Amino acid sequence: MDALKHHVYGFVFFFCVFYINSMNSNFPEEVRQKRFPRSSQSLNDIFLFLADCLSNQMVSSDASYKILFAVEEIFTNIVKYNATGTTEILLKFSTNGREACIQLIDEDSPYFNPTSRPEPDLTKPIEQKKPGGLGIYLVKELLDGFEYQHDQRTSTTTLRQQLRS
Repeated sequence: MDALKHHVYGFVFFFCVFYINSMNSNFPEEVRQKRFPRSSQSLNDIFLFLADCLSNQMVSSDASYKILFAVEEIFTNIVKYNATGTTEILLKFSTNGREACIQLIDEDSPYFNPTSRPEPDLTKPIEQKKPGGLGIYLVKELLDGFEYQHDQRTSTTTLRQQLRS
């Protein structure tokens, strides 16, 4: 009976160490990337790529919606406001099992930091509002992380979302 207790305790100890290590890991378990043409016609292929990336994860429907919404918003803005860019948009997806990190990389881009946009005035009647800004605001509000970097005409927008939100 003592041997069985030691075996069970050993298993429980191993499980606890494994679980704690997996919770503290900062290294992505999965990294995938794909380039997409600079066109709104690419959105369906982007959604299929993300669905495939997320299919192996235990992701809540809420987190999945947030990720798809944010990627659609950022990609659409890249296409709309930098339509003359000459490169495809690189989409990188990585996860450590708890958090997804999605990067949209435009390698031919002027500086435009979407994270520094002012918040829209939500109190004004719709007739008095100027178009623009609401999508970025929603991305900021919905996601766990939203960052922007620009270096030598390459802009990188990073989106982070807990998978079980």
